[in-house]
Amino acid sequence: MTTASASTASTAPAREMPSGSRSARRAILIGGAITGVLDISAAFLLAGLHGFGPVRVLHGIAEGMIGPASQAGGAATAALGLLMHFSIATFWTAA
Repeated sequence: MTTASASTASTAPAREMPSGSRSARRAILIGGAITGVLDISAAFLLAGLHGFGPVRVLHGIAEGMIGPASQAGGAATAALGLLMHFSIATFWTAA
């Protein structure tokens, strides 16, 4: 009997994340995505009314990190701007 109890003690169950923590993380990610989509849509719409395309908006966001060179960065810089935008939206949702 001593051997059986020793083997059971050594196989402790893996720690599980509390369900409240998972649901909070999920709510933050969903909220960040919704906030990001609504905000970038408004930015694209307003920029379009002033004659600017969405890539220029995304370059402007990336400019906060890499400076004026972002305007000549192409698709990679636009992708960086989009990543930064959604990161900021998610962080603000979590705050």
